[in-house]
Amino acid sequence: MRCEHIRASFSQFQASLVDELKTVGRLPFQNANTSIDKALFAYFKGEVVMSKFFVAIFGLFLSFAVNACNIDFSIELQTFGENVAVELRTGAPGSSRTVTSQRSQGGSVNFGKLCAGSYFLAIGNGDSVSVTPVRQFESDHSYSGKITLQRGSGNVSKQSRKSL
Repeated sequence: MRCEHIRASFSQFQASLVDELKTVGRLPFQNANTSIDKALFAYFKGEVVMSKFFVAIFGLFLSFAVNACNIDFSIELQTFGENVAVELRTGAPGSSRTVTSQRSQGGSVNFGKLCAGSYFLAIGNGDSVSVTPVRQFESDHSYSGKITLQRGSGNVSKQSRKSL
């Protein structure tokens, strides 16, 4: 709902910017003969164009920021009482970086305000960690999953932490 409101406001702003820029060339002193009037026109026209341009660019970046990082990811984790590090990583194994990490003894593990992109989890305390498949997350969605950690089996693979 909030994103739709911002998109509508930005669209209205863009339309008013176009109208404003169309009328800048029709100022009363545009056709004046004095050099002062010509200088005022050039200065005013430049100021309006530049200020509206910067406001438009700022609005565009703001709309991207609002849209891009609104993803929630929750996992129901079964560790059978073991306290483990749950690391959310972006990218793919071999070229990833840690986004955030938290400890869990099982239950619900939540990550919020994520940006669109590819993510996976590395779970464990030592050098050998359990790794989930890479998932592609898109804006305006929530994702969930269930992970069962068991020694020697489960629904995740094992990898060296150094290889991530």
